[in-house]
Amino acid sequence: MALIQCPECGNNVSDRADKCPICGCPISQGKTSFSRQQTNNGVTLTAMTCPSCGGSDIMRVSKDMAICKSCDKHIYLGGVDLGDETVESILTFQITKDDFHRKCMNHLMSIGEEDVFSQMSNIKVKQYYMWVRQFGVGDKQDFYPMDSYGESMFKKISGKTSALPYDKFNEIFPKDDFKSFRANYLEDAVEVKNREYSPAEVMQKYTSLPKTNGYSAYPFYYCIPVFEESFEYKGKTYHFYGDGTRYGKWFACDDVPKNKHIADGPKYTRAYPLMYTVIGIMCVSALIAVGEFVISAFSDGFMMGVFNLIMTGVVLSFVGWILVAIVGVVGAAISGVFALVDLPIQKSINAKRRAKYRAEYERIQKRKQEEARHSVGLELPYVVPEFPIP
Repeated sequence: MALIQCPECGNNVSDRADKCPICGCPISQGKTSFSRQQTNNGVTLTAMTCPSCGGSDIMRVSKDMAICKSCDKHIYLGGVDLGDETVESILTFQITKDDFHRKCMNHLMSIGEEDVFSQMSNIKVKQYYMWVRQFGVGDKQDFYPMDSYGESMFKKISGKTSALPYDKFNEIFPKDDFKSFRANYLEDAVEVKNREYSPAEVMQKYTSLPKTNGYSAYPFYYCIPVFEESFEYKGKTYHFYGDGTRYGKWFACDDVPKNKHIADGPKYTRAYPLMYTVIGIMCVSALIAVGEFVISAFSDGFMMGVFNLIMTGVVLSFVGWILVAIVGVVGAAISGVFALVDLPIQKSINAKRRAKYRAEYERIQKRKQEEARHSVGLELPYVVPEFPIP
């Protein structure tokens, strides 16, 4: 008799047992049977051959994963067949690391600072599979991660919680693209995150998960592909995250420093010179009236100053009412004058500002494009927006 590891909970179980005494997982129906020998680096699986090269030098690295030392391929061990009780499905990577890396660099091309490509270093792109399980009751369906890494990923996807509603999950990871996880070999040899939580632990862990009204764990596990890219820039490490599907519906990143010139956009003016001139004349008239009062108060006495102020105000008010009447009678004509005089002036000013802004925008992007070509080996396209004048 030998002890083997339960593929569901990881506890040591006799290889003659029908099921695990801890979690009830059937042992006799497991996809792989093996004895184990302790080594300095982990557990070596001696009674199993690699489905890729046929080699037998296989080392277990986690509850769910082993690595063939001959061909360096990953072998999945955790997908035991639990009959009708559990269904495991996987959505394999549909884009490569290079595809995701280019997507990240294009994002930096569009928002990053001028020296981002020349100053960035230590670029790493990782890809993982992580497990989620379906929970719900009736029409209420949610998907929850089965490990701490998945928690952080789901929070980045949803922006707040470690759960994805059915519609959101299906939008990013279409259910029709999943396939049965019956094979114990991952062709793309990517690490599968170990399932740290049992369904019961998930129910306890997430306080937002209803504990009543029949809300329970469905017998469906889903293995989903995610990317993580990191790079160092000016003493800090930044990360990009995204899904490994061909749709690319999910993409998130840390708060990467943005190029201020690109972020601000052209500073267009909304001034109306003719209108402001009229307002300026009225303000000058008011200052003249105040000046008359001050001069009279010191030269002719306070009462005479008040009299002069009143008279000046009356005259200016009279003139102002005449202007108001004229504007009221020929308002359309005045608006037309503003349109004929102010708007062309405003448009001319803004056209010059836009041209200057776009020229600087082009200079920045050309420099970034050249540095991306030399630093990361990518030809990154860019487009200078039109920035239409409002």
